[in-house]
Amino acid sequence: MATYNGEKYLEEMLDSIVEQEDMEFICYIHDDGSTDATLEIIQNYIFRYPKIFFLLEDDRVCGSAKENFFYLMEEVEADYYFFADQDDVWMKDKMKKTYKAIKELEKHSYDKAPLASFCDMYVTDEKLHILHDSFAQSIGRSVSRTKYTQILIDNPAAGCCICMNRYCRDKALEIDNKDMVEMHDVWCLLVAATFGRVQGVDEPLSYYRQHEHNEMGATSEDISDKVKRNLKEAAEGSAKSSKEVFRQQKFRLAREVLKLKDLPQKEKEVLETFVHPENQSRIQRILFLKKNEFNRRYHSIWLWFWL
Repeated sequence: MATYNGEKYLEEMLDSIVEQEDMEFICYIHDDGSTDATLEIIQNYIFRYPKIFFLLEDDRVCGSAKENFFYLMEEVEADYYFFADQDDVWMKDKMKKTYKAIKELEKHSYDKAPLASFCDMYVTDEKLHILHDSFAQSIGRSVSRTKYTQILIDNPAAGCCICMNRYCRDKALEIDNKDMVEMHDVWCLLVAATFGRVQGVDEPLSYYRQHEHNEMGATSEDISDKVKRNLKEAAEGSAKSSKEVFRQQKFRLAREVLKLKDLPQKEKEVLETFVHPENQSRIQRILFLKKNEFNRRYHSIWLWFWL
């Protein structure tokens, strides 16, 4: 768990971790220089539950949730890893069901394969009133879209619902430049999908709280909203530039994967072609993207046209 000035909701989250069913685990916490009561709350829970909570005490200030989680990955040795945000609430069987999904993947995967699972979540307001029954659907995605090319385009999971094995963690830490990836969650999930397998649990197992201080959140957009946004961007002359930002973001992410050692040959060839659109005609490009499932749940044709 990465924390920073999380006193408002932290106790609810820690309580939900304590209440996890049928799991033995340690919750390692690194605080990023909180100036509120976050550390006092953590110390209180360590006193009450010394076998569950452990605080990494140092002077390290990471500066962002992404950097803090990468730091925790580097510092903590374990067989399986769960990311935990400071402001959500987990259902009692959240860890058990995502862990079970990993164990099922292990039965059908090669030895030491990087594996990851994730669950869906309820999207709530700050008081945990449900706003949407599915985080994935609320952002136009699906827990079944777990191919590496699909995750590269539209990550279906937030970090707080991911479980991964040690081999995924080890491979993820081979990253050359963390500045090239948006967040730790998409990187870990992409690594698992490229080198091993990913399994989505199509069930909301967490309350994903939305409030004014979310570093990342659930943003929804229906077809009407999408049309309005595109018309507005076209009128302002920013449509091309916003899509170019998206393209370059995905190219950077793919290039980081290409730097990893022992990349399977097929995935290497696909990603190398993806990051060099200039080597294909428009028709060749669209056919390549379609064949290799660089797509999203909706509107893939438009994506292929400008990607």
